[in-house]
Amino acid sequence: MSVLCKLCGSTKTKELELDKHYHHCVQCDFIFMDECDHLEEHEEHQRYLQHNNTIENSGYVRMFQTFINKALQPEYSSSKKILDYGSGPNPVFAQIMRMQGKAVDIYDPFFSPSTDYLHKQYDIITLTEVIEHIQFPLKNLQPLKNCLKPYGLLAIMTRIHPGIDRFEKWWYRQDNTHISFFSNKTTEMLATSLNMRITKTDGERFFCLQKTNE
Repeated sequence: MSVLCKLCGSTKTKELELDKHYHHCVQCDFIFMDECDHLEEHEEHQRYLQHNNTIENSGYVRMFQTFINKALQPEYSSSKKILDYGSGPNPVFAQIMRMQGKAVDIYDPFFSPSTDYLHKQYDIITLTEVIEHIQFPLKNLQPLKNCLKPYGLLAIMTRIHPGIDRFEKWWYRQDNTHISFFSNKTTEMLATSLNMRITKTDGERFFCLQKTNE
């Protein structure tokens, strides 16, 4: 029996018969884990506490700097206010950007839960390795779009899924906190639904959506 797509709402979904229960939306190519296999909230929290990424980890810092150079420029250079959404237990990315002179707010539902950001406006909002943890991406991104200034950037780092034929053996789905997976077609559908435009993507690791001057 098909279930509603958690991104576009279509009923044109098919279950993927794997070790866990997943659904694939034929309309937007979104793949999402069935709720029966989601971790309990306290289990998810404990999993994130195991992350041990710090500013001293040169490889981790290099990953973020590459993201800045490839995804955020040239907007980053002139940006004054940035929100790091889903900053985690150790907000390393926010720390890096602050060291580069940026004013950065953070939000994380477990570790920095204040929603003061909803009353502010930002030049850039980043979600780095975050959106794959979100059950209803469009529902979460709409209020973030509203927090962007005109022509502001929503910059998302996640792995683009390789298609249903290769999904079973794809390493990225092995993390059981990863429940939402995007293809390039999915990102286009997401942009259309938000009335934003994709300004850049490498088709594998990130995509950026720009707000129009509504």
